[in-house]
Amino acid sequence: MVLMNQYFVQRSVCPGCGSSRITNLCDTPYTEPPIRDYLAWYYKAVGPGVEFEYLEGARYILDECQACGLIYQKEIPGTALLQRLYERWLDPDTVRQMERLERGPGYYLWIATEIRRVLDFIARPPSETAFLDFGMGWGHWCLLAKGFGCSAFGAELSDVRSANAEQMGITVMARNALPIEKFDFINAEQVFEHLADPLDTLLKLAKALKPGGVIRLGVPAIRDIKARLRRWDWNAKDRTPNSLNAVAPLQHINCFNYRSLHTMGVAAGLCELELPDRLHPVESVKDALKLALRPIYRSLLPGISRKRRRKTGVVYYTRPAS
Repeated sequence: MVLMNQYFVQRSVCPGCGSSRITNLCDTPYTEPPIRDYLAWYYKAVGPGVEFEYLEGARYILDECQACGLIYQKEIPGTALLQRLYERWLDPDTVRQMERLERGPGYYLWIATEIRRVLDFIARPPSETAFLDFGMGWGHWCLLAKGFGCSAFGAELSDVRSANAEQMGITVMARNALPIEKFDFINAEQVFEHLADPLDTLLKLAKALKPGGVIRLGVPAIRDIKARLRRWDWNAKDRTPNSLNAVAPLQHINCFNYRSLHTMGVAAGLCELELPDRLHPVESVKDALKLALRPIYRSLLPGISRKRRRKTGVVYYTRPAS
C-alpha cells in the first residue's frame, strides 16, 4: 500500500488476490456531494459527526478486480484515522445501544445454531475445542461459545470493545500476533469487508487454525452492486433495493462476491466446506420439508447448493490435514 497523506493509504493491487488487472468504477472526492452529504448524515446518526478536515484531498475510488471480481475502495483510512473513526465518529455507547435495540432473541439463537453446527462437524466435546471470534465486537459470540463449554477467544480493532470483552471474562488476543494451529473454529462475521489486507489476514487466520478446523467468513450479500452504482442513490436506506451500504465510504472498503471469496480462500491454502444443515432451527412444516428434501435435490442438482452459497454471503473453509 502507498501512503497518500497522514490519514489515507492507497491500495495499488487487488487486496483479495493481488492482481493488478483493475477497472475503475467511480472516482469522486470525499468532501463533495453526494459522498459528503452521505457521510454527514450517517455519522451524525451514530456519533458526533465527521471531522471533514481529515478527508481533505482524499477521494472515494471504487475499483473492480478483473481476476477475482472483488470491488474495493482504492484510497482507505490509515491506522490513525481508523482509530478515530471507530472510537469517536462511531460513538461506542451509541452503537452499542443501537445494537441492543436491533438484536432480539433470534439473533442469539442464530449464533447458538451456528456454534452447534460447527461442534457437530468437529465431533469432539466442546471442552476440547478452542474458538476464536475475529472482529468480536462486544463479545456476544464468545459468550455463547463459552456457554457451550468451548474455550473462547476474541480479537478486535476497537480498544473500547476489547476492554469490554475482558471485563466479561473473554481472553482477548492481538490481531497481528495470533498463535499457530491454536483454534478449531474461527468466526469472522461482517469483518472482511472492513479490512485493508483481507488476503493477508486470511493467510494469518489459516496458520492459526488447526488442521481440519473451520473458518467461517460472513460478508454483506449484494449481487447487483454495479447496477446500484449506476443509480448512485446515496439517500437509499440500508436493506432497500438501491442501498449502497455494501460500498459505504471509509467502512465497507471491500465488496465481495462468491467468486472473490472462493479465490481468496484458495490463495490462502484453504478448501471450501459445506456444513450439514440438519441442525438449522425448524420453525414450521415448510422448514422441515425443505430440510428433508435438501439432500435429494443437492445430489440431483449440485448447482443449487453453489447458487445458494452465492446468495448468502457466507463461506466456510477448512484447513486440509497435512
